[in-house]
Amino acid sequence: MSIAELEDLVNDPDALAEFVENLEQVQPMVTLRNEMDTAIQELSRTNMEKIAQLEQLQQRAATLRVQLEHDQTELKEKTLRQQRVMEVSCP
Repeated sequence: MSIAELEDLVNDPDALAEFVENLEQVQPMVTLRNEMDTAIQELSRTNMEKIAQLEQLQQRAATLRVQLEHDQTELKEKTLRQQRVMEVSCP
């Protein structure tokens, strides 16, 4: 490559970028970058699709937590009532 051609490359960013991308050593990196970009986009789409499902599961977990607290309170009350009945009936 002549000095004039090199000067043209240095002065033209688009031409320089095209020249570099067409280098044999750069091609595998460009291919890898494109493959990684595609894979990341697919993973992003998959994650976005799971957001609604995750929100439903979080809501279900919150509902179950409230129900568990209620049931535990009820069990505690019934256990205390049973203990009082046992104390009265079996001195």
